[in-house]
Amino acid sequence: MATITPRRLTLKDGSTGLIRSLREDEAAALRDLVRDIARDSEFIATAQDEANPDEAFWHKRITDWNAAPRNLLIVAERDGQLVGDLGLRGGERRKLHHHADLGMGFIKSARGLGLGRAILQAGLDWAAAHAEIEKVHLGVFPENTPALTLYRAIGFREEGRQVSFFKQPDGSRRDNIVMGVFVKPTLAPAGSGVYMPR
Repeated sequence: MATITPRRLTLKDGSTGLIRSLREDEAAALRDLVRDIARDSEFIATAQDEANPDEAFWHKRITDWNAAPRNLLIVAERDGQLVGDLGLRGGERRKLHHHADLGMGFIKSARGLGLGRAILQAGLDWAAAHAEIEKVHLGVFPENTPALTLYRAIGFREEGRQVSFFKQPDGSRRDNIVMGVFVKPTLAPAGSGVYMPR
């Protein structure tokens, strides 16, 4: 099971933040967090009603995620409450073992406090230290300016755009910006995104 060393930080509003690994006994907490993030954000692929209410479903999801050697699942706390998560899913086929896909989300009240940068750095630091992972990818809605700003500041670069990738409940379509960053700087081609581990 992949884990990180917990990271404590003081947030911009003076509250206490913690970045840590998710425990397998926190299935109900993860379910509630995913539901709350989906409620608060139009910029994630999961709809609120897709947060399966069955705790056993979430326990299996955590167990399966943790069993894969190139996966990481971590969470952010604010004053002891789960407010965000980050998942890295490594490539399953040998030709993709050097890649990992990243997804993250936060409830509205925890945004803009420094937790997003902290959890992103923790995830990328873990990927950089991993023996196989060389590059991390993510997708982001073009309208999600705060996320784009953060990703670019960390080192991600836009690598493409999937047109009309998301279909919203009202029938409207949104593109998906694909971004990538190399976590092993010596392997990065010129002009590509590079993350420098802390």
